Amino acid sequence: MNQTSFLRTALAVAALASSQLAMADIGAGSQVTFTDGPGSGTGGAFNVSVVGGAGQGESFQSFCLEKTESLNFTSTFYVKSLTGATTTAGTPDPLGNEAAWLFTQFKTNANSFFGVNLGAVGNTALQQAIWTLEGEQASTSNALANTYINWANTATAGVNGWKNNGSVQVMNLFSDAKYSQHAQDQIYMVSSVPEPETYAMMLAGLGLMGTIARRRKNKTA
Repeated sequence: MNQTSFLRTALAVAALASSQLAMADIGAGSQVTFTDGPGSGTGGAFNVSVVGGAGQGESFQSFCLEKTESLNFTSTFYVKSLTGATTTAGTPDPLGNEAAWLFTQFKTNANSFFGVNLGAVGNTALQQAIWTLEGEQASTSNALANTYINWANTATAGVNGWKNNGSVQVMNLFSDAKYSQHAQDQIYMVSSVPEPETYAMMLAGLGLMGTIARRRKNKTA
């Protein structure tokens, strides 16, 4: 392989690796706005736009974790933190594996898992399921929501059941930049954490580029 081919390969490897690191998650200080998505009633799905801070320019969908907290489509909300629990009541209420599992299916496997585009009916059922699983309501009369609840309970049961590895978290939201007024906490999936192989690919690409540069310098010396 000549130097030109080496350089092309190195650039391709470095670009591939860096592209996997490009997506920025929201974080403390991020500012978000909401619009109504598919679903009925006071819950999700919501369409979320990041308008300031980490992750600015990104958009995603979320669901409510707290049934009684406020949210509207005209205000900007402030992310104080991403944690594993809602915080409105003062004592953290950990996000359960069951709700996290359902949201993971929604985000990564919706069409094959749920069978169809969820639409308003499916999103409403998913919100009802999340609220019930998180103890925001004792039960739901929504038959489809109860189906989702049963799936989640089965998937997470026992020591070998699915466990949240931190990829699904809680957006702890406030209505003001001083974090004095709680808003409705939302469920959120962080972008994939790069595997060690990704860093290795990027370093290999950069190493090849450095080697080629040194060879060229030595030839011209």
